[in-house]
Amino acid sequence: MSQLPQQKQHVWWVLAALFLIVALNRAALPASARLQENERPAIHIIGHAHIDPVWRWTKDEGHAEVLATFRSAVARLNEYPEAAFIASSAQFYKWVEEADPALFEEIKALVKDGRWNPVGGWWVEADVNCPLGESLVRQGLASYFFMRPGRSLIGSAPARSKRSYCPSTRKSRRARSA
Repeated sequence: MSQLPQQKQHVWWVLAALFLIVALNRAALPASARLQENERPAIHIIGHAHIDPVWRWTKDEGHAEVLATFRSAVARLNEYPEAAFIASSAQFYKWVEEADPALFEEIKALVKDGRWNPVGGWWVEADVNCPLGESLVRQGLASYFFMRPGRSLIGSAPARSKRSYCPSTRKSRRARSA
């Protein structure tokens, strides 16, 4: 790996770690899930940036981080045509649409090509561990109306996200062991 350019070495470390995980877990898989001798495992790595826009930032800092992240993601997708990216939070797309319409159009083209995938169906990535049900309904409705067909970046697609996405949801160790 030392012969690779410095900026590419991290990719190979990630792939090596994934290969090790697959190899170590192979014996633990049920026979029906194991690969046959002539098969190769397929590992899909999809880029994503988990952004909490106002958790430890001001709203303006969160807004700037979203724009910088989306610009960087578009640049990486242009640099690596085989790459894909997912991004959640309808609020982020609204910020991009208002602040940088050209970037928004680039993202729309990547969505159409299947390389940029809006996920989640929330206005922002929701903490679903303990909110009131009404707040979750409002989150979903705000996203739904922003992403409706013909209105925004998913164009004529259904106005519902086909992928659930809740990165902040975790079970406690106690709950798993009980």
